[in-house]
Amino acid sequence: MAGPSDDPGGEPRPGDRALPGTPGTEEVVCPECEGKGELMGKPCLACNGTGMVTGTPGRDDPQPLG
Repeated sequence: MAGPSDDPGGEPRPGDRALPGTPGTEEVVCPECEGKGELMGKPCLACNGTGMVTGTPGRDDPQPLG
């Protein structure tokens, strides 16, 4: 499984607050699934099952989609 540093310019996810690789952003724990990558036994739609989204920690933390 590829980690965040393996693919810095990866595909955007619905829960991303910025495009992957945007300066000043980094991978943060998905607020929807709390980093688990799934909700009720199905892949999380916000992070595409990765448990991480792109955001600016401490300043622009991603908010839950629903």
